[in-house]
Amino acid sequence: AWNDRGEVLLGSANIDRWALRTNFECCLHLHDAALARQLSQECRADAVYCLPGGGLGTAVAASA
Repeated sequence: AWNDRGEVLLGSANIDRWALRTNFECCLHLHDAALARQLSQECRADAVYCLPGGGLGTAVAASA
C-alpha cells in the first residue's frame, strides 16, 4: 500500500484477529516518495488489463 505523501507499506500482514494471533505477520513502513510514485504508475498501467473502463478512477467508457 502507498499514498500520495510518500508512505509505502510492504508486507504480509493480514489485519484480522485470527491472523494476528496465529501467523507471523510482518510489514515494512517506508517514507519514499519516488517509490510511492513508481508503485502508483505501475498500478495504473496494470489496471487497464483488469478493470472495466480501463483503469483506476475512470468511468466505464461506452464502446462505439
